[in-house]
Amino acid sequence: MVWGTGKVVADVAGTITATSGLGEDRKGLAAGLLSTSQQLGAATRLGVVAAVVSARTGALGGPAAGSPAMVNGLRWGLLACVAFVVLSLIIVLPGLWDGHQSQEAAP
Repeated sequence: MVWGTGKVVADVAGTITATSGLGEDRKGLAAGLLSTSQQLGAATRLGVVAAVVSARTGALGGPAAGSPAMVNGLRWGLLACVAFVVLSLIIVLPGLWDGHQSQEAAP
């Protein structure tokens, strides 16, 4: 319940931020591109994390090896999630910093 509420608030705020400053004729396109990129990103992340978990679990003997193999596979999946967050921060933070500086420079 808390996650769902937070997701809705974040989605609305993100859409408003992404479409602010655009003309009325371009807001729909910007919102559509934002939504599509979020969905493609989520699908890609899910596929990569599932592949990492499956590969690591399989390397340790698969389901026949029992819980330790699965836990180790899930641990590697969690590390893949952390890698996605770090990569996202590396990509996003420079853009946020540039936008902050250009707003300060404006008279």
